[in-house]
Amino acid sequence: MAKRSALVTGAAGFLGSHLCDQLVVDGWQVVGIDNLFRGDMENLVTCLKSPSFSFEKLDLLSAADRNHLGQIIREMGVTTVFHYAAINGTAYFYERPLEVLHVNSESSRGLVQVLAGCRDVCKLIYASSSEVYGQASVFPTPEDHDIVLRSMADRDSYAAGKAMGEFYTRLYAESQGIDWLILRFFNTYGERMDTSGYGQVIPEFIRKLVHDEQFTIIGDGSQTRAFLYVRDHVRFVLAATERVQNTVLNVGSDDEVEIRCVAERLHEIAGRRFAPVYLQARPHDHIRRCPSTVRLEAVTGLRPEVSLDDGLRRCYEFYTRESIRPR
Repeated sequence: MAKRSALVTGAAGFLGSHLCDQLVVDGWQVVGIDNLFRGDMENLVTCLKSPSFSFEKLDLLSAADRNHLGQIIREMGVTTVFHYAAINGTAYFYERPLEVLHVNSESSRGLVQVLAGCRDVCKLIYASSSEVYGQASVFPTPEDHDIVLRSMADRDSYAAGKAMGEFYTRLYAESQGIDWLILRFFNTYGERMDTSGYGQVIPEFIRKLVHDEQFTIIGDGSQTRAFLYVRDHVRFVLAATERVQNTVLNVGSDDEVEIRCVAERLHEIAGRRFAPVYLQARPHDHIRRCPSTVRLEAVTGLRPEVSLDDGLRRCYEFYTRESIRPR
């Protein structure tokens, strides 16, 4: 049986690197690309030891890099593309919204331009985001909920870029007669996340605990999210890739929890007294976020294996060992 072959964009990032790890373990031939704006080669240490994995530093916004990528895809006979590349990190949405919108939409446009000349590719999987639902009106939120974008909210620069990526993915795939899959990710967490102020809430909380920084929470802490451990995330993505096509799926957990409760649990793990300082809420932040996972579970036959308490403990132990290296 011929070895399955995949391209992963954003391969050196948090999610992309975990996906690459599992693809290699599962016997895929994998090429990863990343411009290393947020990615880190340390995330790929395990993959780089495998002859089944190769890496190229490439930027999808560069015409020269796109030409080179097309050559790689054709020579390798890539059949499946996982498009994870994006500027993520909530602080960027507020501080650099124009760049976030431009990069996240144009990288998707650049990718489909490359793929137009790669005839072996038969499936395109796009990493979208729960952000496209805006402040949802239905909880848990199903895939047929409207995309909601607020043109006067800088935060929605990320959601707008992701929504454009969904259009590029579906319309390109349908024009070429290939399969597509849009996956809307909800608050995945785990090892290798950026622990700086440009990362996500769980590693940022852990950094503050480990370095004995003032422990702050943006808003009053009553905002809810539903967190999915990264290894469960990868299980869901690969199962969906194998079993379904031409649809949209939420990828997440339906275990909704307040941000304040996450902070309290991490304090318990660290053996610290919980005495946070509450900061002013960010404008246009979402009060609730929780996916309907009915379709995901029906397609994959899977449920999350790692509880939030177990996942938080694993993360705390990992980041403590790693000494919280800001990136």
